[in-house]
Amino acid sequence: MRDILGRVGRANPLTAAVLAGLGLLVAGACGGNAASTNDAADGGADADEPEVGDDFDLVSDWAPPLCPAASGDILNAACNDQSADGPCVDQIQVDDNAPGPQGGTIVAGTYDVLERVAYTTPGGATGPIGEPTQETVVLTGDGANFTLNRAVLAAGTTTRDSATVTVNLAQRRLTVTRTCPADDGGAGAPTAYSYTASDNTLTLYRIAASGPVQASTYMRR
Repeated sequence: MRDILGRVGRANPLTAAVLAGLGLLVAGACGGNAASTNDAADGGADADEPEVGDDFDLVSDWAPPLCPAASGDILNAACNDQSADGPCVDQIQVDDNAPGPQGGTIVAGTYDVLERVAYTTPGGATGPIGEPTQETVVLTGDGANFTLNRAVLAAGTTTRDSATVTVNLAQRRLTVTRTCPADDGGAGAPTAYSYTASDNTLTLYRIAASGPVQASTYMRR
């Protein structure tokens, strides 16, 4: 539970090239004009509205990532029946601050990850990390409560998991609590994200105790 942004113009070309090959028209999401933040506790401060068209560029600075085909057993296959069949996306390091979350109403549906960005702050590292993945998420529900079923394909292995999602519209935050698999110490531990949502896109911002802000942007089918 992705997702655009600041200097991400150098990262977005990669996504655009993938989408062009799939024949998809990308619109919406948050652009590079949103207010910057590195503070998870910004209290939902207002930010400028993003401009459609800022998100994706048609000129690629790097070669498209290559995701190996799925092989072998599916990890946690019993959690759901989803397949990771969206575009192959690498995580891109961007030397800028992450934009402020815009919040919005999350729409149920099937989403594919389009973009993965690590905001390394001005002067930080740039370029692909070299961890290409495909990820598909299915959200069911509405308002403030959803169930999530996800499949991720990385290094030729598909992994599935499921979770509940609780949305706080006022704070522009959501909390993901994993429900499957439930046989290890990590199950049930909630993870908080700031977010920006539109009818067709959802960007999740993960702000850890250290390291860059991680943003994943998903497109609804």
